[in-house]
Amino acid sequence: MWGNQDGFDRGQNGLLLAGMMIFWVAVIVVAIWLVIRLTERRPSHHIGHRGGHFEAVARGEAPKDILDRRLALGEIDAEQYSTAKKLLEG
Repeated sequence: MWGNQDGFDRGQNGLLLAGMMIFWVAVIVVAIWLVIRLTERRPSHHIGHRGGHFEAVARGEAPKDILDRRLALGEIDAEQYSTAKKLLEG
């Protein structure tokens, strides 16, 4: 009697459809982003920022080599380097 029997006019149906499409596109984009983010390989020098010094020792890297690498990457300064080097030398 007053338009569509379901109570919605064509404008509301169009907005509902557009909203659902935007929602599902966003869900798919986020899912793809998560898969890429969780499976990407990070360069080995980033490992040191997340506890990788223990991993470096486990790989058989000498403590002096770790110290040299940390200085080269700028993780420690020259003063910290010389202090740690003295501790390593005994």
